[in-house]
Amino acid sequence: FRETYGKLDLDEADIGGTGWYTEDPEEVLMLGGRFETAEFQQGDVVFFTMHTVHGSTCNCTERWRLSLDFRVQAESSSSAPEANTGRWSRMRHDPSEFPRTMERA
Repeated sequence: FRETYGKLDLDEADIGGTGWYTEDPEEVLMLGGRFETAEFQQGDVVFFTMHTVHGSTCNCTERWRLSLDFRVQAESSSSAPEANTGRWSRMRHDPSEFPRTMERA
């Protein structure tokens, strides 16, 4: 799993879509392991590594659910922002690709 899907960079490979491995939790269970659950409150923070398969249930409210990725890498990395020519870097100002509001999404 790490050697295939885990090494895929959707931005660098210019792949659209959600980037999800699957929408079916049962498919993930076939890889082994188990699901863990927890309750979170507004403002809670969760940290995990890039190798953690994670997800959430559907947001069935009228309120936004926001998430944020914070990543750290060496400045010398080939993926440094000034060297990045991936999909997001090229298209981030195109509202049809990356809507700014829920109404436009």
